[in-house]
Amino acid sequence: YEIKRGKYISFRAPEQERFTRAKTLGVDYSEDALKQKISRNTAPIINTKTEPTVPVTPPTASAPKLPPKIPALNGGLLQRIKVIGDDLKRRERGEAPKPIDSYDLKLMQEYGGSEGVLTLREQCRRDMAELQNSMDAAGERIQKLSNLLTNIADYNRTKPIYKQYKETRLFSERFRKKHAEDIEAHECAKSRLEKVKRPLPKVKDIDKKIAELKETNAESSRRYSQKDREYRDWGKLHSYFRSLETRLESPPSQRRDPARHVKSNDLSL
Repeated sequence: YEIKRGKYISFRAPEQERFTRAKTLGVDYSEDALKQKISRNTAPIINTKTEPTVPVTPPTASAPKLPPKIPALNGGLLQRIKVIGDDLKRRERGEAPKPIDSYDLKLMQEYGGSEGVLTLREQCRRDMAELQNSMDAAGERIQKLSNLLTNIADYNRTKPIYKQYKETRLFSERFRKKHAEDIEAHECAKSRLEKVKRPLPKVKDIDKKIAELKETNAESSRRYSQKDREYRDWGKLHSYFRSLETRLESPPSQRRDPARHVKSNDLSL
């Protein structure tokens, strides 16, 4: 591993492209905690101000119990998921997987292996279902309020014409034929509004409620997209943990050693 000290201590595994900030891994990896663990292991504390990158062995930390709710995907785990995606693609191409390192084992212990990740992924799916139900209910409410707004507008717009129609006795049929569209719209709106509880809400109040529901739906949609990305990431982590467990459960003689499976073009006898 390489470590770098700045405002926050960060380190990078050999297969990582970017450094991971220690603070994203929890309180066990704060600067003070790292110093205490290194001093207990009799490893000298190196002043990284003069040497920006120094290879050290990361301290081991006790794995916390699996939380009841889905945890956040921190920066270090997201970076590892990217590495996991690359490794899964290598295995699909029939290439040798990357060696199992200590960080893989730490992640498996922290998240309860493939079964623990599967539980977290299921929780994420339930969260997505709840958000979808919430958005569907808000959408139905918006549609009902929009229909109510249309009926109120049609009723108010055609009310003068309908009043003239009722006051016309000698030429009522001729008047109705001339203003048939407005009169029918008024009668239809009036019939629908009779089923609405009195007093009727004001137009500005309906507009305000629709705007609030649309804003809530937009936020729910944003959270749904985030959960959807997390759901896919948990799926990658589950597949990766399952492959690691299979490799760890197999006898040492059956584990594939990449160094022994390098393709060679030497055809000499």
